[in-house]
Amino acid sequence: MKSRACPLTAGNNQSSGQGKTAQKHGFHKRTGLPGRGSLIIFLLLLLAFLPSSFLDARQDGARLSFQKTIGRGAGKIHVVKKGESLLAILKKIPGGKPVSLSLVRRLNPGLRDINKIYPGQKIVLPSSEQADFPLANTHPKQQNGQKLSPYLIKENDSISRILLAELKPEGNGRPLTPEEIIETYRKILKSNPGIADMNNLPAGQTLLLPAEMIRAEGAESKQSAQETPAAKTHPALQALLLEIKPVIEGINGSLNTAGSYFIPLPGATQISIDSSLIPSVELDDGTIVFLDYENILPNEVRQLIHQYWRSHYFLTNLEMQNPAETLRGIIGHAQNYRMTRVEKPLLVTAKPEIAVFPDWLISGNRKTDGGSYRQGIFLLALGEPPLPEAAKLFLEQNGLAVTQIAKEKILPHSPPDNLQIIREDLSGLQGIALAERLLKALGEPTQRKAEVAIFKQAENGFNLFITADLLLRKGEQKLILHPQKLPDQFMKILKNSGFELLTIGENDKGRSLIEAMLRGAGLPASFGYFSSRIPMEGVKSRLNISFSAISSVKDGEQIYLTDFDLPAWILPIIYSGPKVLVIRY
Repeated sequence: MKSRACPLTAGNNQSSGQGKTAQKHGFHKRTGLPGRGSLIIFLLLLLAFLPSSFLDARQDGARLSFQKTIGRGAGKIHVVKKGESLLAILKKIPGGKPVSLSLVRRLNPGLRDINKIYPGQKIVLPSSEQADFPLANTHPKQQNGQKLSPYLIKENDSISRILLAELKPEGNGRPLTPEEIIETYRKILKSNPGIADMNNLPAGQTLLLPAEMIRAEGAESKQSAQETPAAKTHPALQALLLEIKPVIEGINGSLNTAGSYFIPLPGATQISIDSSLIPSVELDDGTIVFLDYENILPNEVRQLIHQYWRSHYFLTNLEMQNPAETLRGIIGHAQNYRMTRVEKPLLVTAKPEIAVFPDWLISGNRKTDGGSYRQGIFLLALGEPPLPEAAKLFLEQNGLAVTQIAKEKILPHSPPDNLQIIREDLSGLQGIALAERLLKALGEPTQRKAEVAIFKQAENGFNLFITADLLLRKGEQKLILHPQKLPDQFMKILKNSGFELLTIGENDKGRSLIEAMLRGAGLPASFGYFSSRIPMEGVKSRLNISFSAISSVKDGEQIYLTDFDLPAWILPIIYSGPKVLVIRY
């Protein structure tokens, strides 16, 4: 909740000798109402204050609020050391009193998870005298038929601040009008006879306020969290935030566009920044960058904050002309990441050879797990289609996160998925076992341990048979696969009988064997290179694909044989038929 200091009186009744002055310039001693002169000053001050909220919500929201932090003492800034936990740090606070975690969270709005702190991080600790003061007691009291809620007066609190910042007419979001302020002041005065001087509120004492007008703790933050950033954020900044948000989230960062960001400063003072006007980016290394697109913060204020909080930085509109410049400004302050322009395609895998060409690359080490990280940023030109979803997923599985920023909303282009893909994995096999599985995958009939006659008794006067490890019969074509070479005389007889003999050793494998098997089965076999690019048209290719393979065709069906795993998403790009057989050997 924003706090504004606006004195209601020009003077206080310090002694009986000043009573006349107090009646002229201050609140009336008997009735508690402003004197005539004071009322004029009072109304002038209100009129000077209120138009900013009524006439220009942007100007009002842009104001910084300098106020005291909760409690009665200056907090201490603690730099986290290696191996420290937040609970262990809190136990070391002098005084031995238990410290409320809700107070620690209010003093450290950027601390999202109390279980995750890191060396070098700065944490504001409450002093030994500070307590976790609630904004209002949830149990209203009854007095003359009116419900009253106790409000615990803070140090340097004033009745003017409470009237202007804490109270709203029956829960209405608008500020009180001057007439409502005077009427509410009367009610507060009557409900608190124990407070002698409303212009000098004692810290720690309870002040009874109209229950229907005071906002419960957390009400404003809840309202701010539900508020749409578009209500205050500059339209150009809104569009920019939508474009950079996926990139920031990709590096475990967060984008804050609602509520207030409190920055503690020495002397128990803090600065409150409206995040709906000046969003902030928080990275996982503790870096915080405020996006001051409308140059709301004076340069002196930015310097003051950075002087005490070295991890806090600011970008102005000159540094946020487009998504790339904005991201460069943000990541340029990060400790764990760097952002560089990509001058040539990045090789993702060697087999198949897949190279990707983003415009920018974010790389570095994550603070949380220490692993390497890469994110490619694609600034798509007008009309340029995004990468196919399957290709995007493949790149991310191979260590490159993909973020595509388009000037217009274009549906991802995906090749037709009606291609029937049949896969066979023969890797690890060799010799006769490899040959048998390959012929079976090709749909060719084979026979193990088949007897083949070389000499027949009817023709030669005696019988001589050999046992073929594998026999293929395909029409008039007969192929014998044998681990040893037969004598030339036997080879000549078999050839005259229509047999072909293919000698396969126990450890034979690879391209030469595959090509020999295909030709032995009467199928064409050719080794070549296949390539494609995405997009197919245009000056800049975002994704280049190339690989070597043995290709064949059977009954009009395309066959690719590779010694690596060929991703399924590539096939519809390079082949448009209804069915394809992919064999890995």
